[in-house]
Amino acid sequence: NNAMGQAVSRNVCCSIRDKDDKGRPLSSPGHPQFSCSEVDIPLSCPQFIAFSPLWPSGACGSRRLALASARTVHIYRMAELPAPTKPGDATPPMTLESTLELEDRFAVTAMVFRDDDSARALVIAFGPQSGPGESSALRKGDKNVIRVWSCEASPGQISERTPSQALLDSPRSSAPRALSREAFQASLEEHVEPVTQLAVSSTYLLSADMSGECRVWQKNR
Repeated sequence: NNAMGQAVSRNVCCSIRDKDDKGRPLSSPGHPQFSCSEVDIPLSCPQFIAFSPLWPSGACGSRRLALASARTVHIYRMAELPAPTKPGDATPPMTLESTLELEDRFAVTAMVFRDDDSARALVIAFGPQSGPGESSALRKGDKNVIRVWSCEASPGQISERTPSQALLDSPRSSAPRALSREAFQASLEEHVEPVTQLAVSSTYLLSADMSGECRVWQKNR
């Protein structure tokens, strides 16, 4: 729009603006920006997906993809850009690194990595789930919560592996870690209704629930 002959607003592509501000060059012809791979996922009925970092750089560490069904979360480490290989050689595009199992009566409602430029921690919102014939009212002590787990687990964050989790192991890779439900880094329990949306910036975490209530959390507190 123009006012008094001077532009007061302008449409800008956010993705291009962000890349230009951070000095990230576009991909060269020798390194295509996108590739397509097919991978078998040992997760039944995935409902949520998260990926970080969106703009990889040398300082951001590993790239990770998280998938979640109602009660199970799988965290994959993405392969780095492969070096030239001989025909027939193949590098798995991602490796199952960690798993998290919620209790039977809880279900995932939203998921996002804590930072856009790092995949070191995953934020998961979950709440009580009513089974067939059960009341939708919360049991005593049950809450709709948001919790943060480290993706770079220390020994204290790893729980006992179950027989079903052992089936996820691949003979070509190390066994995925089973994260402990109690080894979260932070827990936010102020939402009454199930949290359905999560978003992050460099400073804040935004959460919104089914009632329309939104909360903004400062991440360094």
